[in-house]
Amino acid sequence: MRELHSVMTRLHARLLGCPDEDPAMAFRCQCLIGQVLGFRVGREVLLRRLDRDTLDPRQIAEFVAAINVAALQREIDHA
Repeated sequence: MRELHSVMTRLHARLLGCPDEDPAMAFRCQCLIGQVLGFRVGREVLLRRLDRDTLDPRQIAEFVAAINVAALQREIDHA
């Protein structure tokens, strides 16, 4: 997990034009990992609630968009 976190942090930093060692980049990557893990843990609950066996690409895109909106709102609120 450490190697994945390190690679994600470096990639995130480069995309945002920040230094690799910026602690904020590690925090952001940790948040992203937490969102993915949260979805994986809660996936079955979501599928039951939606009365579905799987999610189609449109539903996945809606889920990702909702996460992005929430993340952007947090950035705006803390700016």
